[in-house]
Amino acid sequence: MAGRCHLKYKARIVKIQDGQETVYELRYGAGPIQLPGRSEKLWLVVIDGFGEERLMLLTDVPLVARDSQSVWWIVQIYLTRWKIGVSSQGHIVQSVEGRNPNNP
Repeated sequence: MAGRCHLKYKARIVKIQDGQETVYELRYGAGPIQLPGRSEKLWLVVIDGFGEERLMLLTDVPLVARDSQSVWWIVQIYLTRWKIGVSSQGHIVQSVEGRNPNNP
């Protein structure tokens, strides 16, 4: 599925951890997707360059413009909201911790 997404945009990000800089050269793109048995309008955002496999993000945020800035905005939301760490194989290496709404 990720292989069919055209990655027509590029970005360079620098991750600084423990005083070490790691540069990621990314390619990314997005396209509409329909899940079987579902009627929602969804978008598949695909990012290549974090590891061996492409990172796939599924969103219901409308990407009307589908320009590089709109798609990159979605990528930033996912990466910063959950502070995702990605291994060289493209796997998430930092878990997401949920908060109990009854115990803030």
